[in-house]
Formats: sequence, structure tokens, C-alpha cells
Amino acid sequence: MSIKACRTIAIMLLSFIGVAMDQYAHADTNVGGNITENTTWTVASSPYIVTNTVQVLEGVKLTIEPGVEIRFDPNADLNVGGELNAIGTQGKMIKFTNHQSNVEYAFLRFTSTSVAAEFDTELNYISGCIIKLCKFEITIRFLSEIPLYIDENELKGTRYTTITLDGSDGSVVKNNTFLASDHKSSVAIDVESNSFIQNNTIKYYNSAILASNGNIIKNNLIEDDHGAVTLGKNNIFEYNTITKCGYELDPGSIIVFRGTNTVFRHNTVVGNVVSRNSYPGDFWAIKISGNTSGTIIEYNDIFNNNCKYEIKNQSENNIIAKHNFWGTTDTAAIAEKIYDYYDYIYFGKVIYEPIATQPYFITTIVYVDPAGTCGGNTPCYPTIQTALDTAETGTIIRIFQGSYDEDISFSSSTNLTLSGGWDSNFTSQSGTTSINSMTISNGAVTVDNLVIQ
Repeated sequence: MSIKACRTIAIMLLSFIGVAMDQYAHADTNVGGNITENTTWTVASSPYIVTNTVQVLEGVKLTIEPGVEIRFDPNADLNVGGELNAIGTQGKMIKFTNHQSNVEYAFLRFTSTSVAAEFDTELNYISGCIIKLCKFEITIRFLSEIPLYIDENELKGTRYTTITLDGSDGSVVKNNTFLASDHKSSVAIDVESNSFIQNNTIKYYNSAILASNGNIIKNNLIEDDHGAVTLGKNNIFEYNTITKCGYELDPGSIIVFRGTNTVFRHNTVVGNVVSRNSYPGDFWAIKISGNTSGTIIEYNDIFNNNCKYEIKNQSENNIIAKHNFWGTTDTAAIAEKIYDYYDYIYFGKVIYEPIATQPYFITTIVYVDPAGTCGGNTPCYPTIQTALDTAETGTIIRIFQGSYDEDISFSSSTNLTLSGGWDSNFTSQSGTTSINSMTISNGAVTVDNLVIQ
């Protein structure tokens, strides 16, 4: 090919790249003030710079297309008195971020005139205000007086409560990931009444969920938060996992009951690590106070929490806590982990018998330590691969911290968890575990604190 021909092809290619870039290069669109007619924010006009507060007036609908980016200037918010329809896609999430680096948060407010979200009995969206498949790179502080539908979003927390539904009755908050920047963030979800909080992952908050009255809270993972949950009255809290919480409580509890007729069942409250704190004797997994008549705590796994008491009953009411697994079948040992009437006569009793004799949700925990000691825990394996080869479905494999010269392969049709970074006594994850590689040809492996070099 001649030099001239090569130059021609190069020019054509550069021209094509220039056209392609022009198709995706958009000028900033500044927005602020009142939206008085139905409006759509489009990808073609994105990013939108909120230079001063935008208000969607009553009777007006703002639609945000997938892939749109909204950037907030200082002291600029989004107030909705009409309807907000913000639905992204898996490949084109709607992004909320800052325009200037000093913007830590912005408000997203919904007034009583906003269009309430409606959904069917299976929690499928029908109509009304919806925020779905959005990515929040700064804290957007939701304040709502009407039911919202908040689904499949990535939310970031800083020092402030992320979602406040104090005036809202009957919202749906599901399938979201809440990640705070540190444990100084306030609360992930503060909900008043009759809402559905389901299938969320909440990490690194000061408190994960505050629930006042009549809420259904189900299938959430609450991990590595200061405190996990505070429950008022008439709530149903079930099939949730609470683990690694209690970070720097001083002093305090992971779960607090403060109202009547709350049902707490089928939950996993295991492996919380309040021993990180200065005063481990002043901590408890579950605290019960105030008028808590009718409260039931049943069919849960509650064990291996590094605190003085698994349950501390500071109310005058007797608490039904039957059919729970406490990590042992020794009733004397269980009684030592419960603070109630028998410790202070003015408090009610915790009625914990009959007990479960095996865990409901965690079937087997095995340990890996090249030295073969595993802090006295059994069964103990010298290599990760050996533990994998012998594990049954549901097994959690806890691995001593450090570097392993192993190329892991997994082909069994089982579901396992590899949990790395454990200290020599296997009481806390104070480091990391690294391996050379991992190949999975069948089944499923959940990885926790494990690094592939």
C-alpha cells in the first residue's frame, strides 16, 4: 500500500472518530427555578447542572431518561410537588453527582401534593413517583411526605440520613445498595409507617434502619454498621442478616426494640464484632426497653456475637424468645447470655425455652490455618483447597489471614462462602487473605475479604 493511500485511510479514520465523538459530546444544560409544564431531561442535553433549586410544581411531571447525569451546585436541590419519573437501565443508570467538589449532599424533597407511588400486592410498580436504577455519587437526602417507589439504586451516605420517610405512609424501598463513606454517616433508612423495606444491602452506616410503626422489613443484609436496627411498634422483621455490626458503639446495642407487638423471626444475628470497642462488657446484641408487650423473638440464629449479652431486657414486659438457636444447647450457658428479671427484679423475663438445637441458616463453619491449629476451632484444614473439596452446600470457610500460594478450583454443584482475613483465634477479621487464582466451573462461591493476587 502506498504512503498516499495510508494517509487517506488515516484521515478518513480520524474523521470517523471525530463524528463519533460529536455524537456523544453534549453541552452542559443549566437548570433552576420552577418547572411549570411536563418536561423530559434527555441524554442529548445531559449533563444537567442544577445551579439553583429546581421545583416541579403540582400537576407537573419531570421525566429523566436513562443515562442522564444531574450535577448539583452548592445549595441547589430538587423539590417535587408533582411527579418524578427517574428510571434508568442496567447499562445506563441515571447519575446524581456534584458539579463542584465542595458539594457533599443535596435534597430530593417530595411534598404532600406529589403523586404518590402505587404498586400491586407483589410490590410491582404501577404509577407515581419512582426512583429506579439511579447511581448517587453524592448523598441525596430524600425527604418525603408521600409514598415513594425506590428500587435498584446505588446510594451513598455521608454524615446525613439518606432516606427519610417520616411523613410517608406506604413506600417501597427494595433492591438498593446503601454504602456510606465511613461509620460517621447517620441513618440509611428512617421510615415512619406501613412501608416495605426489602432486599437491600446496607453497609458502613451509624445505623441502618429506624422503623416506627407497621413496617415489613425483610431479606436485607445489614453489615458492618455501628448499630443495625431500631424497631418501634407493630413491625415485622424477618429473614434479615445482621453481621459485623457494633463498630465502635460506646456503649450500645446492635438491635433495639422500643414498641409493642413487633415480630422478629427467621433472622441471622451472627458474628457481630462489638469487641472492637473499648468497653466490651457494656454491649449487647439485642436491647429491649419501654413498653414492648406482645414482642416476639423466634426462629432466629443469635450467637457468636462478641458482647456480654445476646439479649438485654430492660422493659417490664416478659419477652417470648422461643425456638432460637443460641450457638449451644446448654441452657445454663444461654441464661448467662440473657439479662432480664433474674438479674434485676424490676425487669421482665426472657422466656427462651424451648430452644433450637442447630442453626437455621448457617449449616457448617470450617476453618483453614496452615499451622493446623485454627485457634482450637474444628474442623481445621491446612489448605483452602482441602476445605473446599470436603465442604457441603451452605458451608462457611473461615481462612486465617495471610498469603496462600494456592490456585483454587471449584467444580462442585454447591454454594459456599470463602471468608478471609481472620485472626489466629478466629474471633475477628483483622486482615486479608490472598490467593493466586480461583476458577469456578460449577456451583457458586461468595467471597468475603479474599484477594486474588
